[in-house]
Amino acid sequence: MKLTYDGYKDHKYIQSLTHIFCQSRKGSVVSGMSMRVWFNQNYGMDIDHHEWAYTLDWMRESTKEADYYSHNGGDTQYLIK
Repeated sequence: MKLTYDGYKDHKYIQSLTHIFCQSRKGSVVSGMSMRVWFNQNYGMDIDHHEWAYTLDWMRESTKEADYYSHNGGDTQYLIK
């Protein structure tokens, strides 16, 4: 099932949702695409990988809950603290 949302109007809600699920992966190395696949396989909803990447980058820059791990050919990986 594709989750339908307005990228501008619903951004804070999508960021909250993706943040909670990224936090649940403590100790894991993840990327926007790997989180998209993991969330889709486990919960049956497809959230664009860019939304996951924005959240992971925010977790690295603002909240310091993630560290840069690898460029990974353009699908940047982060270690969730």
